[in-house]
Amino acid sequence: MEHHWKAMLADVLRAHNHRHGRRDKIVSNLTMQQRGDRLFDCFEQLRELGYRLDDPTHIGERHVQALVDHWVARQQSAATIQTKLSHLRVFATWIAKPGLVKRAVDYVPDADAVTRLYAARCDASWTTKHIDPESVIVQLRQRDPQRNAAGLRFRQLPETFFERLQLIVAAVNLIDLSENFLLQP
Repeated sequence: MEHHWKAMLADVLRAHNHRHGRRDKIVSNLTMQQRGDRLFDCFEQLRELGYRLDDPTHIGERHVQALVDHWVARQQSAATIQTKLSHLRVFATWIAKPGLVKRAVDYVPDADAVTRLYAARCDASWTTKHIDPESVIVQLRQRDPQRNAAGLRFRQLPETFFERLQLIVAAVNLIDLSENFLLQP
């Protein structure tokens, strides 16, 4: 019976996984692959937690709660937990159990554990870390005068994203951009 649930889940996926969760459209192959992988992982985890669901369509609220508790205990990110719940929510609609999977905050006492942050928590710019970009450029010039001769001169502060990225890569990794790669916009 160990593999019976896998065949049943595969049947549900074969029948529905190509469909978008809310819209009348087809999803990408990547979405289908990730959703299938995550659903198989969820049911594997339920078995590891002691829930022997022989039929994945018998999933209930206590199973979803157990999964969320497990993910929070493993300190998975809020984004990961929400994505997994989203896949379970779509699965629940496929098996005629809409509303089975609630919002992530409904499963935990501390909403911060499952709330995504879309803004930076701290300013990571060079100036807030007391790094003077001009002095970094001077140090790079002094460290590798051949780079200046090769045409990779840092005459002024880089203006484009790619120029800034090249400067960071050169400063942090100390690689020779002229021999390895150059980022082009």
